[in-house]
Amino acid sequence: MPKDPGLRSPYPLYTGLLALAAAAAAAGFWATGGRALEDFALLFLALWLGVLAYRAARGPQAGLPLLALRTLAGFFLFTAYLAIQHLKDGLWPSLLWTPLIYPGAYATLPPEAARAFLFRYFLLLVAASSLAFAVGGDLGDPASTNTYLQWLASQAALWVLSSRILETGRRAERAEREARTDPLTGLANRRAFLEALAAEQARAARGQTQPAVVMIDVDGLKAVNDRSGHAAGDRLLQGVARALNRAIREGDLVARLGGDEFAALLYRAEPAEVLAIAERLRRSVAAVPARISLGVAHGQESDDTQSLLARADRALYRAKGEGGDRVCWSAGVS
Repeated sequence: MPKDPGLRSPYPLYTGLLALAAAAAAAGFWATGGRALEDFALLFLALWLGVLAYRAARGPQAGLPLLALRTLAGFFLFTAYLAIQHLKDGLWPSLLWTPLIYPGAYATLPPEAARAFLFRYFLLLVAASSLAFAVGGDLGDPASTNTYLQWLASQAALWVLSSRILETGRRAERAEREARTDPLTGLANRRAFLEALAAEQARAARGQTQPAVVMIDVDGLKAVNDRSGHAAGDRLLQGVARALNRAIREGDLVARLGGDEFAALLYRAEPAEVLAIAERLRRSVAAVPARISLGVAHGQESDDTQSLLARADRALYRAKGEGGDRVCWSAGVS
C-alpha cells in the first residue's frame, strides 16, 4: 500500500518530548539545589536532552529516538540503584520518573522494537534495584523490605500494562487494516479507495491539482470461471492485482472494488500523464496473461466523489462496448 501523501514526520513530536523531558530534569535539579553529587546527574540529563531536542528540531537523524531512550533508561537505572540504597530515608521523588520510559518508548519506536526495549529495561531495573537493596538496604527491616517490594511490584505492573496496551493497539490496528484491505488480492478495498478519494478531493478544493480516477474491469473473467473454475479466476485476479500494483506510480493507490472491478487513484497528475499511466496499466497485465478495459476521468472543480466515479464508469463501459482491452476517457481529459 502506498504511503499517505499527507503523512507528517514524527520529529516534531520527538522534539517536543525531548524538550519537555529536558525542562523536567532542569526543574528537578533546581528543586534539589545540587546538595549531593548525584543531584548533578539531573543537570547532565537536562543538558544532554536539550542537545538531543536541538538535533531533533533540525530534522530526521538515524538512531536519535533510540539514543534518547537509552539516555533516559540509563538515568532511571542509575537513580533506582542509588535510591534503593537509601530506602530508610524514604522513596526519592526521582523514582516517580521511571514510568516515563514506557510512553516514551511507544511514542518513539516501532511497536515491536518498543516491546523488546522495555523488556530489557525492566530486567535491568530489577537487577539494579535488587543489587542496590542487597548492598545498601536493611534486609532485616520489614518496613524497608515492604517498601522495596511494593515499588518493584508497581514497576512490574507498569511493564505488564504497557505490554497489554501494545497488544490491544496492535489488534485494533490489524482490524482496521483488514477492514480496508481486499482479502483476495491484498489491495485496498472499496471503503479505503472511497475514503482516499474523498480526502484527496478535499485537498484539491484548497487549490491543489485535481486527482484522476481510472476504473478497471478484467475482460473475460466469467469465461475463465466457467471454463476452469473459480479458483482459476481467483488466481487471474491476483495476477492482475500484482501487475497493476507494480505498474502504478509510487504514492498512487490501486484498489479492488469487488468482483472483476479494480480502480486506481492518481494523485496530482496532469491529464496527459493520466492517460500515459492508464496505458501502462493496460499493458502491464499482458504477462498474467489477461486483458483489461479502463475508463479514465480527471477531476474537475465541479466534481464530487460520485460524479467523478460516474464519469470514469461511463468511460469504462464505452471501452468494454468497443471490444475491451483499451483505454477510454471522459470529458475533461484530452
